[in-house]
Amino acid sequence: CDIAFVTPLKDGMNLVAKEYCACRIEEDGVLILSQFAGAAQQLKPDALLLNPYDVEQMADTILKSFHMNLAERGARMKRMRRIVRKENVFWWVDSFLKAGGKIASRSLRGLGKRRRSAALNTFRKTGQHQDRPLDTKKPSIKTVF
Repeated sequence: CDIAFVTPLKDGMNLVAKEYCACRIEEDGVLILSQFAGAAQQLKPDALLLNPYDVEQMADTILKSFHMNLAERGARMKRMRRIVRKENVFWWVDSFLKAGGKIASRSLRGLGKRRRSAALNTFRKTGQHQDRPLDTKKPSIKTVF
């Protein structure tokens, strides 16, 4: 039985768990993952999540992974591989930009026309929009919310 044991105590987006799933082309193996790992929310239906501060839970989860039958291991890994393939870097960028656009849209809707105009005038008076010299190169990727 092949097991990946990824148990960070604090994590942003640790790719080790996703890389393990991506490499399991035979769709076998078990992923044991800290509930504090960034990938936990994405892989939680099928990864065995645990609290790395709880030693007994860690031991129980390892034992559970050893006793898991081949069919269940395969089904879990197949679903995790599908998630990793579907929710790739392009999916993340797209979802991030869409979420940002929704937030910006809601923020603008919340202000009345008069307040938007006042905020814009205040910004113009500060001169912050003029801090950047005109002759600098513009970035190649422009994100506007």
